[in-house]
Amino acid sequence: MSIDIASVIGHEYVHMKQYRRRHFNDGRYYTSKSENIIFKEQEEYYGTPDEVDAYAYTLAVSLINQLVFCNKKIPAITKTQVYKIYCHYFGRNSDITNCLIKKSKTYYRHLEREYHDFYHKN
Repeated sequence: MSIDIASVIGHEYVHMKQYRRRHFNDGRYYTSKSENIIFKEQEEYYGTPDEVDAYAYTLAVSLINQLVFCNKKIPAITKTQVYKIYCHYFGRNSDITNCLIKKSKTYYRHLEREYHDFYHKN
C-alpha cells in the first residue's frame, strides 16, 4: 500500500514539474480517432504527452519494485499494469507506447541509480 501511495505522489510530482516548466499553461492534447466514445475518452486521457510522461514514471517505479521486492535481475516492462493499459488502448508498436517505454527507461535508470547510491554506500 505504501508503495502505491509513493508511486501516485511521484506521478503527481511529475505533473507539478510539467506545469511549472510551462509557466502554468496547459499542455498539448491528444486527439483519438476511435469511433467508440469510451475508448476515445481513455485514449485522449492516456495519450496526452503529460500523461505519457507521468505514467512512464509510474511504470519505472513498478520496475524498481520488481528489482527490489521481487529480486528480479532484469525487470519486465511487459508485466506492468501501465504497459498493459497502453497496449490495450494504443497497441504494442504505436508511437505512444514506444514513447512510454523510452521515457520509462530513462526514469528507471535514474531511480535505479538513486536506489544503488542509497543502499550500497561504502
